Amino acid sequence: MATSYNKFTEAFLSKVLEYKYLSYTEYEVEEEAITYMKQALSKFKNYCRMYDFTAFNDDEEFIDVDLGNDEMEVVDIVSDGMIVQWLHKYVVNSDNLENFLSTKDLSAYAGSNLTAKNKELYAELKTNFINACREFSYNHNDLGVFYH
Repeated sequence: MATSYNKFTEAFLSKVLEYKYLSYTEYEVEEEAITYMKQALSKFKNYCRMYDFTAFNDDEEFIDVDLGNDEMEVVDIVSDGMIVQWLHKYVVNSDNLENFLSTKDLSAYAGSNLTAKNKELYAELKTNFINACREFSYNHNDLGVFYH
């Protein structure tokens, strides 16, 4: 049994509103979502080692990964991790930094305020994601949680 990338990417895309995706092809949106998925899974595996997401095939499926009864929970946790990865680019966005450093007008204040709020949101979502990974690991007697 294999688990498709689509389970994760569709969950992510249902949770996030990204206007730039309107100008992307379906393939470009999918590729960006897959990048976030791989980043989130690399974090998830630090806490939960019961699933091996390292082996995949050309059909964009994880080989020998059957999430069974855990599917909804794992997909939800990982898609939340994907949001953390998506938001990270706004926290480190050079446009916000340049705006803050180059002008002293109202827009610079608004930019710095936006950056601060993005950082707050990022930290909160990252903490929530890590806690969800730990809780899942704990509930499934997976000792991976104790290594972090």
